[in-house]
Amino acid sequence: MPPFPSLTSKWHSQSYPSIDSLRPELSAKGKVVAITGGGGGSIRAATALAFAKAGAHKIAILGRRHAPLHDAKKMIEEAVPGTTIECIHVDRASADSVRGAFGNIKKDLGEIDILFCNAGYLSKFEKLEGADEEGWWKGYEINVRGAFNCTRALRHTGAEKMVLVDVSTCVAHMPAMVGGSAYVSSKLAATKVYETFGVEHPEVEVVHVHPGVVASEINAKSGITAQDGADLPASFIVWACSPEASFLRGGGKFLWCNWDVDELKSRKEELSKPDQLTITMNGWPFGTSADGSKDALKS
Repeated sequence: MPPFPSLTSKWHSQSYPSIDSLRPELSAKGKVVAITGGGGGSIRAATALAFAKAGAHKIAILGRRHAPLHDAKKMIEEAVPGTTIECIHVDRASADSVRGAFGNIKKDLGEIDILFCNAGYLSKFEKLEGADEEGWWKGYEINVRGAFNCTRALRHTGAEKMVLVDVSTCVAHMPAMVGGSAYVSSKLAATKVYETFGVEHPEVEVVHVHPGVVASEINAKSGITAQDGADLPASFIVWACSPEASFLRGGGKFLWCNWDVDELKSRKEELSKPDQLTITMNGWPFGTSADGSKDALKS
């Protein structure tokens, strides 16, 4: 049984043939991919490897620590010979650092076709009245300000038509939990920054993804036991950037990588409607009419 309610009847914890990045239908050949927070043995390195296998032979991985970045570079270049991996040090909370990093990607690899925004910070889980102020606010500095900095830098370094993947979290649309005020609210705010960016720049296709529960520094810090393999979100994200998933990009749609993509595709007519899979108020689909067509704010 799935650990959470599932949109699809099938629930996945590992990659499977329909999202295998070697499928020709998921080819990323010729694409320039940038991955923030890329490093180590996490979903970030796994996703860079998945894109390399899909043919994206120009990949930039960005992060604060040099060693994990270069470990990922070595692993990917050995696994997929001919792939160019550029490691870039960046502080997402610094606008100058992000602008410089994205500028280097454009100069060295070309305009960014796919931006995978994965870097994040988990503040300590503690009740509001006892929370450390600086630690609580650090989540906003990295998660929200980072989203602000990345989207602004992207407008000068991104391709005319591109995809932005916001790695969010399922708790952003779940009931509030004790101690989760900093992480949950900052991740939800960051998702809304990316969603707004997509509305302001319709040529950029934005999709929000819950990456499952994998072995990561954030989950280890929170005490959560891994339930999913890193290959699952890695492969799912390659699929989410492919033509097969175009009906799920834009409009603020939020996907879980555990959902079965064949079932999602079979429900294309239903799920492509603007009131489906978005973060809204239950019972009040504001901005859409009864038939699901757009009737948004115009004033």
